[in-house]
Amino acid sequence: MRFRPAKILSFLALLAAPLHAATTETWVWRQNDWSGGAYSLADSIDAEVSPGELVLANDPDRLVVAFDATDLYWGVWSTVPWRGRLYLATCSTPMSDSGGDIVAYDYATHDWWVDYSVHEEGNVVLRVSGDVVYCPGLDYLGDEVWEWGNLYYNEGAGWVRKETVPVALHVHDVAVHDGRLWVTTGNGPPDYAGKLFSSGDMGDNWVEEFAVYPQPPENFYRRLYGLHVHDGSLFAQSDFWLPEGPALFEFRPGGEMITHLLPEADYCLAEFTEFQGKLLCLTRTLLDVYDGVAWSGLPVVHPSYNFASRALAVHRERVYVGGREGAAWTDDLANWTPISVADFAGKGVESYGVFHGRLYAGTVGAGEVYVTPAASRGELVSEPHGFPGPFCAGNLDWDAILPPGTDVALQFRSAANVERLADAVWRGPDGSPDSFYSESGTPLASVHCGDTWAQYRVLLTSPDEALSSVVSEVRVEVESASDALHVWPSPSRGTVHLALPETAPVLRVLVFDIRGRLVRTLDPAGEHALDWDGRDNAGRLLPAGIYLIAAELHTGLAPARRVVLLH
Repeated sequence: MRFRPAKILSFLALLAAPLHAATTETWVWRQNDWSGGAYSLADSIDAEVSPGELVLANDPDRLVVAFDATDLYWGVWSTVPWRGRLYLATCSTPMSDSGGDIVAYDYATHDWWVDYSVHEEGNVVLRVSGDVVYCPGLDYLGDEVWEWGNLYYNEGAGWVRKETVPVALHVHDVAVHDGRLWVTTGNGPPDYAGKLFSSGDMGDNWVEEFAVYPQPPENFYRRLYGLHVHDGSLFAQSDFWLPEGPALFEFRPGGEMITHLLPEADYCLAEFTEFQGKLLCLTRTLLDVYDGVAWSGLPVVHPSYNFASRALAVHRERVYVGGREGAAWTDDLANWTPISVADFAGKGVESYGVFHGRLYAGTVGAGEVYVTPAASRGELVSEPHGFPGPFCAGNLDWDAILPPGTDVALQFRSAANVERLADAVWRGPDGSPDSFYSESGTPLASVHCGDTWAQYRVLLTSPDEALSSVVSEVRVEVESASDALHVWPSPSRGTVHLALPETAPVLRVLVFDIRGRLVRTLDPAGEHALDWDGRDNAGRLLPAGIYLIAAELHTGLAPARRVVLLH
């Protein structure tokens, strides 16, 4: 059949007009937080433990080895997440000349490295406030005059060392409060006091705010240890020595200072957290609890040593505590439940950090990091979603972190109404129930064209219980099904999908090259969806380039669509 001159002129008019002469709406369905039950089914996928992420469900009653953090030291004394990585304070023994490192762990690659070596006799504390990570200098390796102590921090451009803390033999902890940096210290000569300093210029200059002094013959030096901000106040831990004994100093807004005497506590560097509105203080053998009125003490299952009393965290509405050769949790601050820790003889849980919805535990004894183990496979089905009207061409996109060996795959189903959606078949990109979307940005199968309601399901797998894939967002972008012709994907390296207008019969679909020559004629045979394989009417594969596709109606050619072929 010859292509008549009138149709050639019609094509040339289309070519001269904007390629998207028809107005087509684009609708985007985006989900990046599934917590609060924003899904219809979850099986071995946890949508609640880390809002904004989907992870494989993990067992909160077990710990398994995630990785060996260091072959230089045998202790991981602090564990904090920062900017998508896990940071570890490592050393062998605090207050020794073996040094210390800050180790960074990249979850996506499951790799770790020494990010910075501190100029200290050990390294036991890391803190994150805002978008900055801090490390107090535990025991300066400088001259024996001890004129200055160190504070280290990283704002994203690398580690900065401030050798500015006055007479600080030890800088024990750091906090950000009321727009200032605060540090606790153990000072050298002449007074060997424990002091609290503040700085309003990121550690360039310091102001002494509070001090405790030696009381010979009972003690010849004093220390201030842990810091924590709670309910608008700054709490500073004493060394629990006389004349105060086991005490915390609370500095309230307006300058008032209150001394809290703890029911019981051993000399140590304590750790703090908050649970159900209460302030918790962990020492060697006791978890002290403050409800805003009075303190009470809960003996811990696994006691610790001075610098090994740092393993305290809240995870999954539980308080986790670690110590020598074990760990335990409580959800009522009255009773402990032990945690199963694999291969843990001779070791101790020294620090906790919650990262991608899982509890990581730094240990002393081998330098290993443990983690709550993940399920091997999980599935989540989204809530049903209704678009404003029938949709057609579209893409399925997602953002995910895939550590080695882990995988994420999706399927999609759709229906004309929500009642029929539950019975619809899950399909992959080729339209079959046996295929899966494994690459973000893959076009939706043409079988969904004309439907209004949709769901997706996410499948996560991992062969290693120490790892889990992490999905942070799923996006479905579709075009409204109007009178226009829909063509996708573009560019295309293979099959081009076509969805035809449904309001008028389509006689033929015509494919033109960029010079206006008709290269392929497709017969829809009454269907509203068909594919073009990138070949001409003789079956020859067409060269890469730009092509225009138009539907021929009784009234003439509908607005053309452009597609780019790649080979």
